[in-house]
Amino acid sequence: MCYTYTIGIHAQALRTSATTVQDIIDPGMTNTALLHNSKNKGIKGISYFQQEWVSGKVIDIMGKYHQDLTLSYQIFEDNLYIKVNDNVSLINKGFIEKFTIMANNKPYLFVKVITEGNDVYAEPLYSGKVKFYKQYKKVIGKTGNGYNTDIMSTYLDDVAFYLQIGDKKAIPAKMNKKQILASFPAQAKTIEEYWKKEKMKVKTEGEFVKTLQFIETII
Repeated sequence: MCYTYTIGIHAQALRTSATTVQDIIDPGMTNTALLHNSKNKGIKGISYFQQEWVSGKVIDIMGKYHQDLTLSYQIFEDNLYIKVNDNVSLINKGFIEKFTIMANNKPYLFVKVITEGNDVYAEPLYSGKVKFYKQYKKVIGKTGNGYNTDIMSTYLDDVAFYLQIGDKKAIPAKMNKKQILASFPAQAKTIEEYWKKEKMKVKTEGEFVKTLQFIETII
């Protein structure tokens, strides 16, 4: 699928365009191997999107490609790290438009989503006049029952969704009918008729995206 993006530029990103890998690294967060590894200590599981360092590329807000990078996406705190000659550094989110990493033998695309709160990295599921994003997350939960197995703090997989209408900032979204009707009140009756015709419950990503595709024909 072809995606388009709405780019929000932070004040810190109004400086000179990044031209080298060093320009997209946070200058206060170089040689941060201990920080990168610290989130896994004492907690079962991993805080990253992918356990290993993986190949990838970063596209900065000026459209410049930084390719053949060694990256690690730490999704617990939503940070992207780069390794150069065994030195680990945090990439400055303010300079990033999007990035791609390899995981499970396929590329994953993430874009920087501008929200009312902190900007987040998320996977674009649909992009048009309306945009729909999926953010991969890790939360800390407990595993074990205290009898046969010890109770341990564990990283658990989670997701969050964001909906962006036009040039507005993205808002957290729940993947259900109520969310769509609240977001498009003027089209609510037509949307409900569409769901009835299609016998759609809107409980999957595919049904949510299909609904947004229909909405784009009536707004």
